[in-house]
Amino acid sequence: MNHKIRYLSIFLIVCAGGFLLSCCSLERAATPTPTQAGGFIPADNTPTPTTVLIPGVPDEPTAGITPPPPTGGELELRFTDVMSQKECTAHFPFDIVEGGQMRRISGSGILDCHQTVEQCGEGVCLLYHSKHYLDASVAGVIHPATTDFPDGFLEATLAGTYSLTQYWSDYPPDAVVAFTEEHPSVFTGSDILPVNFNFAEGATDEIVTPSGEYPWVLTLHLR
Repeated sequence: MNHKIRYLSIFLIVCAGGFLLSCCSLERAATPTPTQAGGFIPADNTPTPTTVLIPGVPDEPTAGITPPPPTGGELELRFTDVMSQKECTAHFPFDIVEGGQMRRISGSGILDCHQTVEQCGEGVCLLYHSKHYLDASVAGVIHPATTDFPDGFLEATLAGTYSLTQYWSDYPPDAVVAFTEEHPSVFTGSDILPVNFNFAEGATDEIVTPSGEYPWVLTLHLR
């Protein structure tokens, strides 16, 4: 990965509310007159009870709730395998650790993506296989909000060992195949990849491949 992948940098909504109170005034009816049978009948001049509402004030009070800050999340990785044109996906969960004036993230995860596609040419068809594997740790620092990053800024790294294995199978006996399952092409490398995010749900960053096509796209998810 040292020479196969290069980098490209890019990175909760806090809501506040108030309490609104409503009030109403109720005008009570005049005292009813007792009948000879001991019951009650309304007096002739008894007004109809009415409810008076103050205009512009809601009937029910509403309370603003500030959501708690996230305690963790994950980096979701997606990219397209060049040869098979199929997508690989991986998840790298992390916890948020409070330490003095600094908040940090720490976690790990594994990419294990196997793809197979049929390839045909000159009347011959065979199967192409690719295996992407990455065992990586996630670490980083959450910086305070700024004008450019109102939700804060996550400066992180994805560090680990990556391997890509490629080979062909199901080929005719007389076919000449460069890489077989018994003798595959294997590329292995270790690296520390910097990634940066606006510290908000759904923020993305990319790791650009040498050709510029099919970048590795990482998406930040918070919980």
